[in-house]
Amino acid sequence: MNITFNTVYWICTSTCLIAPILYLVFRKKILMSTFRKIFVIYLFLHVLHFLFNIYFDLVIHNCFPLSHVNVPIETMFCILLLQESIHRYRKVSYILIFGVFLIALFEALFINDIWTNNWLTTLLSETLLILSFIFVLIKFNPRLKREHLIILVPLFLIKLCFLYFAIFENYIRSNKDFFLKNFILILILSTIFHISLGFAVSKLKDAEKSSK
Repeated sequence: MNITFNTVYWICTSTCLIAPILYLVFRKKILMSTFRKIFVIYLFLHVLHFLFNIYFDLVIHNCFPLSHVNVPIETMFCILLLQESIHRYRKVSYILIFGVFLIALFEALFINDIWTNNWLTTLLSETLLILSFIFVLIKFNPRLKREHLIILVPLFLIKLCFLYFAIFENYIRSNKDFFLKNFILILILSTIFHISLGFAVSKLKDAEKSSK
């Protein structure tokens, strides 16, 4: 069972390579704006996270230290993508990013440590992002370009999924059968998310043509 589960896990998580590979294929046809640069960096950070996750899982047997670093960094890039898509609230975005890193540092030093679950930072970060996505997608929807929507909407949906997992994480982890079912669901949704990012990359060159 463990071998089968691990195989499924690594196959699903390796789908994070799809979008970066497609970017490398289409990079000469994609004109880079600030929004696109942030998005591309975000994609390759996913690859780094995947590689470090392999190391922490196989060598250290504890991925929580990686999560303490990854959660605030991913939150930062999501906030930057939102800010750049509407070209407003730059100072507010920087304040939110600073706040997330401050909470992550506080939790690691005074509440938990890097070897335990950073539940507080994850919960607050995912909640903040979902509220930010709702605000931008509703208030600025008419102004958002198609390339923004095909990136922001999948991000919003996967963040909803991660928030659910963060809220019920302790219960999910305490029940083996429930954990297995929910983790498989997370893996499936993450795979769909990575494929959608690959689709977004493939459409960036089309978005460029339609904007001319």
